Amino acid sequence: MGERRGRVRVRAGSGLSDRRLREHQVRLLRGVYADPGTQRTARIMAEAAWLYGRGRGVLGGRSAAAVLGTRYLDQRRRRENPAHTTAPYRYREHEWDAYEYHDLEPPVLIRPRSASTRPTPGITVWTSDLPLDEVAVVQGMRVTTPARTGFDLARHPASADRCWDARGDEDFIRRLILLDALCNATRIDAAAIAQVAKAHPRAAGGDRLRAVLSLVDGGAASPPETRLRLLLARRGYPRPSTQYPVLNEYGQLHARIDLAWPQWKAGIEYDGDWHRRSEDKRSSDIARYAEYRDIGWDVLRVDKHLLAMQATLLGYVDSMFARVGAAW
Repeated sequence: MGERRGRVRVRAGSGLSDRRLREHQVRLLRGVYADPGTQRTARIMAEAAWLYGRGRGVLGGRSAAAVLGTRYLDQRRRRENPAHTTAPYRYREHEWDAYEYHDLEPPVLIRPRSASTRPTPGITVWTSDLPLDEVAVVQGMRVTTPARTGFDLARHPASADRCWDARGDEDFIRRLILLDALCNATRIDAAAIAQVAKAHPRAAGGDRLRAVLSLVDGGAASPPETRLRLLLARRGYPRPSTQYPVLNEYGQLHARIDLAWPQWKAGIEYDGDWHRRSEDKRSSDIARYAEYRDIGWDVLRVDKHLLAMQATLLGYVDSMFARVGAAW
């Protein structure tokens, strides 16, 4: 039997004919197939690249990030006919059933400089002689360590598309989102990434790395939170504490505020779609915000619509800081 990882297998030695593979399997890369219904997520494509490389090389960039557990790498599209369920709404399970997930970017494989540089269809190949302490083994696959992964994500453009503007603002934002998500998943911080950068002072992309690294915060729990924090930073507001624990009058944990300025008891929370889809969540939100007022906190709620109206949002933030008497 050919080598197999979960739903992904290589063609060689699989025992399946070419016709059966074409008719009953999903082709991910040349010679690498998956079971029907497999979604082309960053994690699945990382496994496919590993099998394609037959263990020669190291998964890097977004592929390493996926294996390390980083979220928000995939694009999602709502299914035309999502499965109906009468069970209580649970965000993660229901979101997975309601959407199709796929990664628009090719997987990344790092090979030594002495290896062949021949283009590999469907895979982005980087060449680098990685030090041993920058490589880890996760579930049988060699990947760059979290800090090295962050170092590479910060330096390289966020997209492999030739038409992508690697110097544009959206590239900067997407790299920051990737780094926030990586740090959130692996519990590393910007200092760990800076240590790797210090060991490679001549690496390409140093300017891009330095520009984004000062804004990295693993407390961001979603891409909109990263975008919101970046907007506030560019406006000149003090840097907030992320996921700040707020205690009630009895000293018990009341909630964790996405962006908080505890010195003024002011904060901002981003409400994702799940806040409006679940009746239980809406009810708990009402109670939570009422208690914020009772314990002296001024908390502004932001959703995707308000985030898109930047001038209006910043006006609300200015009003919030005025109410609490903030000055800096």
